[in-house]
Amino acid sequence: MNERIKNAMESIENRQLGLNDTLPFSCTHCGGCCVHQEDLLLNPLDLFRLAKELEITVEQWLDQYGECYIGEESRMPILRIRPQGETRRCPLLNNNKCSVHKAKPSVCGLYPLGRSVRYVLDEQGKPDMEKSKVMYFHSGCFCGSQNGHQTVREWLEEFHLLESESFFIQWSQVVAETSQFLRGLEKVVTNQDIMNLAWSMVFGLLYARYDMGKAFRLQFERNVKQLKEHITAIESMGGVAS
Repeated sequence: MNERIKNAMESIENRQLGLNDTLPFSCTHCGGCCVHQEDLLLNPLDLFRLAKELEITVEQWLDQYGECYIGEESRMPILRIRPQGETRRCPLLNNNKCSVHKAKPSVCGLYPLGRSVRYVLDEQGKPDMEKSKVMYFHSGCFCGSQNGHQTVREWLEEFHLLESESFFIQWSQVVAETSQFLRGLEKVVTNQDIMNLAWSMVFGLLYARYDMGKAFRLQFERNVKQLKEHITAIESMGGVAS
C-alpha cells in the first residue's frame, strides 16, 4: 500500500461513524452542495435509477446530463454528472431543489457522509465479499446546518443506502479488478485504438448495457460476468503486463 492510500485510510478511520452515532447535520435546502462541484460521480446503479426516474434510456441520460473521463490513476472510465456554467452547478438542480430527489445519486444522498469498504481477506488473500463491511465517515460539509440530531442509520435509510451496501461492496471490487487490468494493458499496448476499444468495452458493459424494464442487479451481474470473460481472454493471450 503506497503512502498516499495509507494516509487516506487512516484519515477515514479517524472520522468513522457508527450507524447509531449522531450525525450533526440537517439540510437547509440552500443548494450549496449542488454548485461548484466537479466530482458528482455515479456508479451504474445511480445511473440506472436516474434514467428510470426521468423515464428515459441510459443512453439518453448520458447524452443530456453525463460526462465520462478516464481516471488519472485508476485508468477506469469514470462517470460524473456534467456540471454547467461558471458556477459548475448540477444540471438536475431546479430552484435550489433536486429534480430527481427520490432517485438522487448515492454521493448526494450520503452527503455529508462518505463511505469506504473494509475488506476481510480469505485464506487465499482475496477479499471475502460476504464478510467485508461498509464503513461510513464524516466527509466535511460547507452548507446546511450543524444542528441535526438524526443517527447515521436514519440518514442512510431515507435514500435506501443501507439496502445498497452489498452492491457497493461488489462494485468496489469490480472497479479494483478492472482498474488493475486496464493499467496493465496500457503498459503494453502501443496502439491507442486498442486502449480506446478496451475503455469502450468496460464503459458499455458496466454503465450502459441495461434494459430499463428489467431488474438492475441481475443485469449488472450478467455484465460483470461477461467483462471478466473478456478480461480473461485478453490476459490468456499475454496482453497484460503484471
